Amino acid sequence: MATCCHPIPGDDVLGYIDESGELTIHKRQCPVAARLKSNYGNRIVATQWETRKEKEFLVNIYLRGIDSVGLLNEVTRVISHQMEVNIRKLSIESNDGIFEGKVSLYVQDADSLYALMDKFRQIKGMESVRRIENRENV
Repeated sequence: MATCCHPIPGDDVLGYIDESGELTIHKRQCPVAARLKSNYGNRIVATQWETRKEKEFLVNIYLRGIDSVGLLNEVTRVISHQMEVNIRKLSIESNDGIFEGKVSLYVQDADSLYALMDKFRQIKGMESVRRIENRENV
């Protein structure tokens, strides 16, 4: 798996075979994958995910909204009780009634990630929920 874009099952991906014959999986929209396609098109291969869900993948999610009492409890309740995923790191900060946060957690695939993000969007006061790509600094 490419460390530049951290693809997870369900993401639209492609494979790149390097000089040593090793295959690296990138998201199709990854800037590195775009450069590889233009410079080494003959080394790009079509790839697809297996349907088994035996591995977990680390993802980062950005949260922003109106701060309220119990907000952190609601966020962790969605993660732990409703979606039953493991948290690696959670950081939330509040200034002038607006909170911003980042949560790093483990999901099995893109479908479970999007379901989790939809649950976050249902929390009262939540205004923005999005996946953070590694190249972003939030």
